[in-house]
Amino acid sequence: MKPMFRVPVVAIAGSAANMILHGILSPLQPADMPQTPGFFEAHGLLVPAICCWELLAFTAFALTFLLLEARMGPSSLVRGLLFGAAVGGLYFVGMFESVLLLGSSPVKEALMGVADLASFLIAGLILGRTGHHQTRSAPHLRALPGVVAVATITSCYLTGRLLAAALLGIRSAWVTRPLGTLCWTLSLGVWIGVMYILLEPALPHRPLTRASSFAIGVFGATWLINHLFIGVAIGFSLDLLERVAIDTVSVWIAVLMIQTISQRLPRHQTSLPVGGVRHGAPSDAHSV
Repeated sequence: MKPMFRVPVVAIAGSAANMILHGILSPLQPADMPQTPGFFEAHGLLVPAICCWELLAFTAFALTFLLLEARMGPSSLVRGLLFGAAVGGLYFVGMFESVLLLGSSPVKEALMGVADLASFLIAGLILGRTGHHQTRSAPHLRALPGVVAVATITSCYLTGRLLAAALLGIRSAWVTRPLGTLCWTLSLGVWIGVMYILLEPALPHRPLTRASSFAIGVFGATWLINHLFIGVAIGFSLDLLERVAIDTVSVWIAVLMIQTISQRLPRHQTSLPVGGVRHGAPSDAHSV
């Protein structure tokens, strides 16, 4: 299927799946809404606004996938599922911050996260099934073990959140629920690191370009759209933009650190051979 058709198909199907799953697993109740209604709720536009957000989220998901698709792996189906799991997992883990900030039910947030995760897996499956099977991917040579890369991203993310709470005063539960906030921050940092490992072969190889592609193009854009839903449902605030900006900068610095260190270390192959490249043979096209 041509890209011009794949994007709207995924946007519509993913949005429909997400709204249906949320309606089944976690229907919105009046008690879930803030006492002071946001702009869209006050003007009777909450449902249309949520529908527009759904289309935006899955359109951005599809467009990002199309930019990375050719380098993600030998199987188009695996590519779609990997990308769906990466983005859906971010939504799932991100849901639990509401437990800390708003005191919402962990079970309810988990069900909402499952609905989002399943929806992005469905959208990824559609993208994979409608994609081509050719790939430009080749064995990726990584100097740092994956666990070190994940630890670097997690550490930078935790540091960024601590600095943001201390210096910018972004809304957090470090004082009222320090242990839960620490666990959630570490969990999200770990998942961002997992996202990076999953998508690493598809990213550009120059350090600045790679850091920007992942931190801004993949994580940052997804995280911003995730927070836009909060603005639609509850109300927009500068705090939402500040936390997205801090998180994005933290991840950008982490990936840049990983690439800077990687350039100074010997490399070993971490992916399966594709496109006729023999296992263990470096490819000039993928040199940093």
